[in-house]
Amino acid sequence: MRHVRGNRNITYIIADVITLLVTCLLFFSYYWSKDQTKYFLFSAVALSVVVFLLHIFKRNSKIPVSLILTIVSAVFYSLVFLFNIPSLIIFISSLLFAFYVYDKGLDEVNIKMILVCCALLSIHAVYMSTLPASKYPYNNALILAYENPNMTGIILSNIAIILTIGAFYFKKTSTKVMFGLLAIVMGYLVILTDSRASILTIIVFALLLLLYRKGKMINKKIRTLLILFPFLFIILYSVLLEIIPYDAMLFNKRFFSGREILWQHTIRNILADPFSIESYESGGLNLVLTGFYQFGVVAIVSYFVFLFSMKPKFTTGNKLTYQQVAYMGFLCVFLQQAFEGTLISGSYAIYIFSYIMLGISSIKREEVAVE
Repeated sequence: MRHVRGNRNITYIIADVITLLVTCLLFFSYYWSKDQTKYFLFSAVALSVVVFLLHIFKRNSKIPVSLILTIVSAVFYSLVFLFNIPSLIIFISSLLFAFYVYDKGLDEVNIKMILVCCALLSIHAVYMSTLPASKYPYNNALILAYENPNMTGIILSNIAIILTIGAFYFKKTSTKVMFGLLAIVMGYLVILTDSRASILTIIVFALLLLLYRKGKMINKKIRTLLILFPFLFIILYSVLLEIIPYDAMLFNKRFFSGREILWQHTIRNILADPFSIESYESGGLNLVLTGFYQFGVVAIVSYFVFLFSMKPKFTTGNKLTYQQVAYMGFLCVFLQQAFEGTLISGSYAIYIFSYIMLGISSIKREEVAVE
């Protein structure tokens, strides 16, 4: 079953191409200097605004979703690079981005562009993994050109999930096989990062695909557990820290990563004054603690209410649809957020790809269907 929207004019095509370039190049931004990144993003914004204005002045025109994606990502990243805007701007932009892609959904062309983008990123990641400089000097884990294995694992697991969506999206067998193989390769690279959170994300995602392979709706309890996992994980590790020696080993690695001490310090500060907001470097904090510490209790509680309110509606059948796979992938992102706060921060545009999964799962079905 495919859904079409009719003829697409040149402004839609331009908007799609800009979106593909912005998304790809944001991930490749570690190659550039600050000025190069800034000039590219400003150029993308300028072109996006021109296309946007063309639509505004057309009667009964409909603005392409891809154009909004470009403006949201490029404008806020340009501001951050140029003015070093505080993280609150990124937090607000991530909420606006999530709401827009959920409310409007993505059309078929947008989805194809995103899938092509991820295929290119995966091929590039394979190439980067062969270079000597792609290993972390402390434990030889894979980092490609990113800051550390955890960040690399999060990026690669996001790509792996979206490639899996592609394997369910396309009908042509050869294309399905290609995306499936690329997803498996990305899963293998995730293992090489030695990032436990990202490896857990891939494992749980695979288990969900197996558990719901007959197209059933994802269990409400599992959905709740996954969204609240960053919060539950803090409680679990805080308890374990009291009963397990700090230097305990698990699978030849230290059971505790060192973040737990930072977590305890942050929790004490939050409990002492839950309504305070501190300007604090949040590296090492998880989604919940980052939100509490930087934006306050009202903001982070509102954020989770917002997350629970965004539940795509699916038509159940006898097999999984790509929309269901996309929503499962989005829920699995919260496993990563036990160690990072990338859903509400600007690191390497990761939140854009995470929320794109939500947008794919929310694709609207009112268009005319063709077999």
